[in-house]
Amino acid sequence: MLKQLEQTTVTAWLLGIASFAVYVGMYFIRKPVAALDYQGVEIFGLNFKVAVIVSQILGYTVSKFIGIRSVSSTTVERRSAMIVILAASAIGLLLVFALSTPFLGLIAMFLNGMSLGLIWGLLFAFVEGRYATDMIGVFLSTSFILASGAAKSVTVFLTSVIHVANAWAPLFASFFAIPLIGFGLWLLNRLPPPIEDERRSRSPRRAMSGRDRAVMFQNMFWAIIPLTLIYVVLTVYRDTRDSFMVDIFHELRLPADPALFARLEIVVAVIVLVILVSIAKISRHKMAVRAHLLLILSSAILVGVSTLLFYKNAITPEIWMILTGVSTYIAYIPFNSMLFERLIALYRLEGTVGYLMYFADSFGYLASCILYVSASLFDTSIDWTGVFLRTGLIYMAVAPLLLIIAAIGLRRVLWETDAQPVK
Repeated sequence: MLKQLEQTTVTAWLLGIASFAVYVGMYFIRKPVAALDYQGVEIFGLNFKVAVIVSQILGYTVSKFIGIRSVSSTTVERRSAMIVILAASAIGLLLVFALSTPFLGLIAMFLNGMSLGLIWGLLFAFVEGRYATDMIGVFLSTSFILASGAAKSVTVFLTSVIHVANAWAPLFASFFAIPLIGFGLWLLNRLPPPIEDERRSRSPRRAMSGRDRAVMFQNMFWAIIPLTLIYVVLTVYRDTRDSFMVDIFHELRLPADPALFARLEIVVAVIVLVILVSIAKISRHKMAVRAHLLLILSSAILVGVSTLLFYKNAITPEIWMILTGVSTYIAYIPFNSMLFERLIALYRLEGTVGYLMYFADSFGYLASCILYVSASLFDTSIDWTGVFLRTGLIYMAVAPLLLIIAAIGLRRVLWETDAQPVK
C-alpha cells in the first residue's frame, strides 16, 4: 500500500509538470496578440487590435460550445493527437495572420481561437479523477497567470527591442510553444491512469454519451446555473484584465516595459498559489466545496474594495492590478480545475469535468464577445480602464446573490449527505 501511495505521489508531480508545460505552450500561441499596439490602425471603423482580439475570442467561444460535446466524448486514445493537431493548426494560422490582409487576418485569428479553445478540456482529462487532482489543478492553473504575463513580455521584447513587426511577433512568440507542448505530451502519455481507490473516491472518469450529459445536468441543475452565471461575469472581468492590461496601462500613462507584466503576474501567482493549495489539501469533498463558495464570495468583496480604493486614488495602479489579479484568480481557477471536480465526486456521477467546464466556459466567453463587440460598435475610442472598473462593481453586486442560490441548490450534498473522504 505504501509503495502504491509513493507511486501515486510521483505520478501526481509528473502530471503537474507535464500538463503545466502543455498549457504554458498554448498561451504562447494565444496571448502574444494581446501585447501588440495598433494605435491608429483601423478596420471597418474599429481599432485593429480590438478587432483581432474580438475575432480570436469569437473563435474561442465557438470552440467552447463545440467542446461541451466533443471534449466530454473524446476517448483517452485520441486526446494527444487532437492537442497536437489543434496546436499546430493555431501556429499555422499565425503565419496566415502575418502574411495576409487585415480582413483575412481577422479570419485567421477566429480560426486560431477555435483551435486553441478545445485544448484545456482535453488536457485536464489527463489529470482529473485522482487524489491529487486539486493540487495538480492549482499548479496547472497558475499557467493562466504566469504564461499570460510571460507571453506578453516576450512579445513586447520582440517588438520593442528586436523590432519585429507587429504582424510577425505572434508567430515568433508561438515558437516557444513547440518544445513545451512536445515535452508535456510525451510525458503525459507515459504516466498511468487513476488507480482503483482513486476511481472509487472521485467517481470513474470516462467519455460521456448524450444521456450521461443529460443525467449530470439534471442532477446538478440548481447548482450549475447560478455558478455559471457567476462565472460569466467573472470571465468578462478576467478577460478584460488579461487582454487589455497593456491598454489600461497606456490609458493611465504608465510605462509598459517588457518585464512589467511578468513581474506583476508572478506576485499574483504566488499569492493565489498559497491560498488555493491550502484548500486543495482539504480531504472531504463537502468541506472543499464550501471553502470554494466562500472563496468566490471573498473574491467578489476584494474586487469591489480594490476597485473603490483605486477609484479614490488610495492605491497605485500596480497595487490595483495585483489585487484584481488575486481576487480574480482565487475564484476563476477553482471553476477551471477544482470546484467541478469536487462536485462530480460529491454527486457520485460518472463522467468528465470537461462537460461542466465547457458549459460554463461557453457562456462566459460569449459574454466577453458581446461586451467587446458592443463596446467596439458604439464607442470607437474605448476606455478599457472604465470598462474594467464597471465590470468589477457588477461582479461584486451579483456574485453574493447567485452564491446564495447555488448554496440552496447544493443543500442535499453539502448538508444532508456525507461524502467519502479523499485518502
